[in-house]
Amino acid sequence: MDETPPPQSSAASDEIPVPVVTFLSGRRRGETQRLTGEYLRIGTFPGAEVRLATDPGEVPPEEYGLLRQQGGLYELDVAPGKEIFVNGDPVDRRVLASGDVLEIGRGGPLLRFRLFGPARGPYKRVSEALNDCLDSSQGIGVVRRASFLARAVPRELLTQTSWLVRVGAFATLAVLLVAIVGLAWRAVVLERRLAEERGRVSGLAELLAGQGGENPRTPVELGQALDEVQATLSETARRVRELEGQSAATRLVIAAATRSTVFIQGSWGFVDPRTGQPLRVIVGPDGAPVRGPGGEPLVTTDTSQPMLEALFTGTGFAVGGPGYLLTNRHVAEPWRFDEAAIRVAAQGWAPVMRRLVAYLPDQAEPLTLQLVATSDSADLAVLRSATPGRGFPVLPLSDDRPRPGDEVVVLGYPLGIRGLMVRADQRVLAELRQRDDLDFWALGARLAQAGLISPLASRGIVSQVSSDAVVYDAETTVGGSGGPVLSVKGEVLAVNAAILPEFGGSNLGVPATRVRTLLQQAERR
Repeated sequence: MDETPPPQSSAASDEIPVPVVTFLSGRRRGETQRLTGEYLRIGTFPGAEVRLATDPGEVPPEEYGLLRQQGGLYELDVAPGKEIFVNGDPVDRRVLASGDVLEIGRGGPLLRFRLFGPARGPYKRVSEALNDCLDSSQGIGVVRRASFLARAVPRELLTQTSWLVRVGAFATLAVLLVAIVGLAWRAVVLERRLAEERGRVSGLAELLAGQGGENPRTPVELGQALDEVQATLSETARRVRELEGQSAATRLVIAAATRSTVFIQGSWGFVDPRTGQPLRVIVGPDGAPVRGPGGEPLVTTDTSQPMLEALFTGTGFAVGGPGYLLTNRHVAEPWRFDEAAIRVAAQGWAPVMRRLVAYLPDQAEPLTLQLVATSDSADLAVLRSATPGRGFPVLPLSDDRPRPGDEVVVLGYPLGIRGLMVRADQRVLAELRQRDDLDFWALGARLAQAGLISPLASRGIVSQVSSDAVVYDAETTVGGSGGPVLSVKGEVLAVNAAILPEFGGSNLGVPATRVRTLLQQAERR
């Protein structure tokens, strides 16, 4: 029989410690059992105080040993023919110390024996509970171990520790639960915001895709436009001659109105209404927008990235008070009529005009424009020149309502910058091709310096008239919006507003009566 080691602690005769057994392996892995009585039998039979669970029919009911309480000590007696190892050493009889690990049979179940003094109560310390959980999780796979610990640790803390610790553990778990719920809610909110952001980026993608076209914005786009202009120069020149071909009766009207019809260039974007920071597009080393996995452009407010800038052109003409210009509302506030821009604005971004200028024919310097008034019921807007000392003749508004069959003359800048370039000679085109510093704004300025700012004029016949619209068939296209629709007497009958391709190329204008009402509102401001 082995020597009995001294116990780790002693107790007074009237203080009998409480024995506790924790199963570290086997079918009862993780369970803790408090023991009572002077004799505690260890075995697989139903009456054992420390019962080793086995599958039915695996082994016959057996007794492996007996724990005998003697004062404050517990002595282990191993049954004849059986093996029990304490801390890895085989024993026949031994006084157990708190914390000893028993192996019942070689490779059999592992048990940790502890003694809890009456002053402490029958509770584990937090460290003991955690160590039992960790020891109980040994020998199983990583996934099963993680799953076991996730169940065992809360159970141990809430059932095997003191009430104070349990309350603390419960509070901690409650906080964790609240945190998990909070994180889950934040994930939902984040997913919603992500969905909104994707919708926002989708709108921006369409805005970016719509740039260029009739108005080259970079030297690369300019080169492409020049190639296309030169490739189709003869056909384009023919179309321009057709638009410019007028009878002697209307040439004087066109000449007079040309001096009052301006070419408008503008750009707009979005800002964060809370900070005023502009929305910017993340670009790569080549200057192209960086796109996400779904092809959407990535956006930011980082000042190191270029601002999103939507470019546009249009037409306006002088009318009313000094410095006043009339155009369409969709020229003065283009974001209100663009579906992609409307979606972006719906996500909380505020649209703003960044720059708005106009060029008069035969004038090299631009006019800086300010918005004065817009109509809520018609596609009309009043602008005012903020450039001092730059007067220009105004066009008179007609007091007569046009009638079907009347001849009209429409002035404007269809096709934007591209429409101006097709009227340039080969010398100017060659000069433009050689320059690598021309962007949207510099190109407009260079065309003005070359004396190429001049509206196209086309004739048509009025087909329908109402209080809200005048329909006519004068040929025009994108960029001609906001131009004057004139009578043969040179008076403004309407403001060119829209193309109606479904009606054989007819165009729609806003009657001059609506213009007069808006001008009166603008002059009162």
